[in-house]
Amino acid sequence: MTLEERVCRVIDQSKDVISAEGLAEVCRYRDYDEIEIAFEGLLIELAEAGTKPPGFDYDEWAQLLNDLGLREESVLLNDLWGVFQKWAKSAD
Repeated sequence: MTLEERVCRVIDQSKDVISAEGLAEVCRYRDYDEIEIAFEGLLIELAEAGTKPPGFDYDEWAQLLNDLGLREESVLLNDLWGVFQKWAKSAD
């Protein structure tokens, strides 16, 4: 599975747990082949909502962050890795 396919899969898993507006923004970035920003935006939307998508897999999401280069540097948020850690370890 390509990196883009993996990102599209987690977006699809998350579509029912984020706002319609948030999903539209994420999909807009995805549609313009900005998969890093799409994934970053998805993570921010989910963290702000305090919810996880069905079937959330910590290792899969952490690997995506790493493979997309977002663990060290992100566009929308300075400490995306820290936000991910806090969100991923929180209870729904």
